[in-house]
Amino acid sequence: AGNTATCSFTVTVSDEEPPTITCPADIDQDVDQGVCGAVVNYSLPTASDNDGTPINVVLVSGPASGETFPVGTTTVTYSATDAAGNSAECSFDVTVNDNEDPIFDPVTNIEQNVDAGVC
Repeated sequence: AGNTATCSFTVTVSDEEPPTITCPADIDQDVDQGVCGAVVNYSLPTASDNDGTPINVVLVSGPASGETFPVGTTTVTYSATDAAGNSAECSFDVTVNDNEDPIFDPVTNIEQNVDAGVC
């Protein structure tokens, strides 16, 4: 009979999956001698998209690797955004412990006579 029929449709694929980002483990470090803080070096987080493409990570908050961290705990946060605009964040804590004893400047002995009329 030679009858035919055709149809068409549009398939739209959208990327709604955020990238994966992995931060280093928390860091616990002692102060640098003579400094009220410590220079802390850490591995940068790694990120990739669902297609396996590596993507850049951006520091959101906290000092960068190689900078001086203050005594106490500082949270460092990084983010990654894929080409579709999906983003993910990860964080880790850097704790700098002040375990350095204070240093006193040497003081010479003081000799002084009593005030008149006072014991």
